[in-house]
Amino acid sequence: MNYICINCKKSIDLKFTGNEQCKSCGELFETSKNYLKTFPDSLLFRDYKKRYLENKVLNNNAILSYQHLPEGSISLESRKDVQRFSLFLSENIRGENVLDLGCGIMQMPGYFASVHAKNYKFYGLDPLDSPDFFGTRIVGASEYLPFANNTMDNVIYATSLDHVVNIDASLRETTRVLSS
Repeated sequence: MNYICINCKKSIDLKFTGNEQCKSCGELFETSKNYLKTFPDSLLFRDYKKRYLENKVLNNNAILSYQHLPEGSISLESRKDVQRFSLFLSENIRGENVLDLGCGIMQMPGYFASVHAKNYKFYGLDPLDSPDFFGTRIVGASEYLPFANNTMDNVIYATSLDHVVNIDASLRETTRVLSS
């Protein structure tokens, strides 16, 4: 996968060996096998001040909900709507790379039940940190995607578009990383 710095947008060569730094601007990244943590908070605050602070409260509520009411998740495989979405994905995912924006902290969201065994490379991005994800876990924000242009064949906002700080910026980033 080709990664870029979330701050300066220059290409970065991540070794996935621990703490790494962008050679161009000094932006920090934390890496390990199938895990990349970015630190977009200062960028989000700089660009979206009040909306960012409101969003932090929303994400704090999400953490509490995931921890104390996991049965309330709208990504559970047992839900009929999740099963229908899973079927939709199995019929419509194309290419190799699948990016789930707002993947949450489940190891595998239920909507991937019918496609997880297929030969796709899964990337899950969420601002909530969790080591559990069945593909490559990215901790970050959809307003600052760490992927090079045209690297994703599929981008999914299953349950998260209403949780982003700035919808326009998130959709611009989505468009940028989607392959033509």
